[in-house]
Amino acid sequence: MDNTQHFLHYYRIVKINPLFQSEQARLHFNAPPTLYRGGSTWRWNPLPLPDYDLWCLLEGEIHFERNGRMRHITPGTAFLLAPDDRIRATPASEERFFVLYAHLEFHSPMGKCLRKEQLDLPEARESVEDLVLLRRLAERAAHYARLQGDYAQAALDGAVREIIMLIHEPERPHEHRQYPRVLELVHAIDADPGLDWSLDAMAAQAALSRSRLSAVFQLLTGDTPNRYLIQRRVERARQLLIESDMTLTQIADSLGYNDVYFFNRQFRQLTGITPGSLRK
Repeated sequence: MDNTQHFLHYYRIVKINPLFQSEQARLHFNAPPTLYRGGSTWRWNPLPLPDYDLWCLLEGEIHFERNGRMRHITPGTAFLLAPDDRIRATPASEERFFVLYAHLEFHSPMGKCLRKEQLDLPEARESVEDLVLLRRLAERAAHYARLQGDYAQAALDGAVREIIMLIHEPERPHEHRQYPRVLELVHAIDADPGLDWSLDAMAAQAALSRSRLSAVFQLLTGDTPNRYLIQRRVERARQLLIESDMTLTQIADSLGYNDVYFFNRQFRQLTGITPGSLRK
């Protein structure tokens, strides 16, 4: 999935799908988010589900059958089980397991229960990459489910919706998984574009040759390392020009420019205006 497909996927599940718009799909909990720790004698074989069941495995291993499909699941597996799903589950080892579960419905602004076809969710990936985030959200949901007040309800709603978004998050492109150090480099440039980001320094941080870094960097971002750096510096400069009282010389120096005239020229090349014009 390329960057455009990624954007369109997120646009669909966040902007178009009513589930992720609180004003269109309100959460109604039949059983609030609860953390549960079980042992080897646990068995789960309910009647076909009458509502949605958010179910996240945080520790342990489970044999999990959903609508006739048996899987061996491990921490980080999360489901939004749908009404009429048939479930059977047993522990896969003597180790105790730890899960979050919640029974819920999605209601329209008029209070009517939304059907599965009205939610039109994209295919779930079920295995969440960021287990730390999943656990933090699970603990947050369970915590605020026990509290009263508008803030607690808003925090509960936000945590549960984010867990559901994680379940439906598209897998990262193969290139992102293959070159994590280049992604770390991109994030480092974003955070501090004023450092001395020579191509040699970038290549060393990514543990790649200069030529290989340039090729991979352009694959991931659509820009060469140098152009990407200039864009981030100009973006930061715009922010400082608008939000600070730093002089042009101070801004240029903080962003790695030894020559304020060169800074002015690059700024104008990318924006079509001079830095000083932003303050007039």
